[in-house]
This record gives sequence, structure tokens and C-alpha cells, in this order.
Amino acid sequence: MKLGDTANISADSEFTAAALGYTDKGITGVPELLSAGQKWSVVMVKVCNKGGEPIATTPLVWSLAYADGVRVEAAGMNAGELPQPLYPMEAKVSSGDCVKGNIAFTVPESGRPERVLYSPDALDEPVEWQIGK
Repeated sequence: MKLGDTANISADSEFTAAALGYTDKGITGVPELLSAGQKWSVVMVKVCNKGGEPIATTPLVWSLAYADGVRVEAAGMNAGELPQPLYPMEAKVSSGDCVKGNIAFTVPESGRPERVLYSPDALDEPVEWQIGK
């Protein structure tokens, strides 16, 4: 899929997930948390519950994949000067409700990831969105 597309997921429950956008330019974040050669990036995502029971969401099931096989996990933080709104660290989403926000990643200063991956436990393989050049 491409950024902006919505995946319909039927696993333990019915829900949708979308990677809406990626940026790695002009993000201040928390500079002291970066290692040498790293910068901040964010992915705007949205998850909606289409089933009858509440679902749990977390940014920790999202990652970035590079052409050489490197994968970068979500930074797991909601602090500093990261672009708002931030995706909640943990949220229960009722039937018919959605959660949307930016997920932070620390990525290499050079290069760009190819794909955004969504890998909750309910899925056997990740849902993927291609990141344009």
C-alpha cells in the first residue's frame, strides 16, 4: 500500500490501520536523546475500531524498514518538541472510535526508510506502506 491507504484488518477483532504520512525534516524532538549520526522522524498513523469490543493500541507495534534489512522501532516516547498530536503510549479504543497521532523514531541522518510496518500480535505478518522518495 502507499501512505494514506487504509488497511482493513480482521483478526481477533475488526479494525482499520493507516500510515498517513512520514517526515524526517525539521523535527527538534529531544536532541539529547539522539546518538551521533541520528535524527528524529515521525509517522502519522490512525487506527479505528470497527468491531464490537474495545481494542488496545500502542505505538510500539509500528516500525520502519530500510532496503538493507535494517528495521527501526518506535522511540516509545511522547515528550519534547515532537510534532503534535502524539499517538498515545497506550489507549483503549471503543467500538466506532479512532486514535490518531504522530509516532516518533530515531533514524540515521543519511538514507530513508522504504516502508512503514504495522505488526500487532493479532497479525501473522505486518501490514506495509511504501514511503515515497
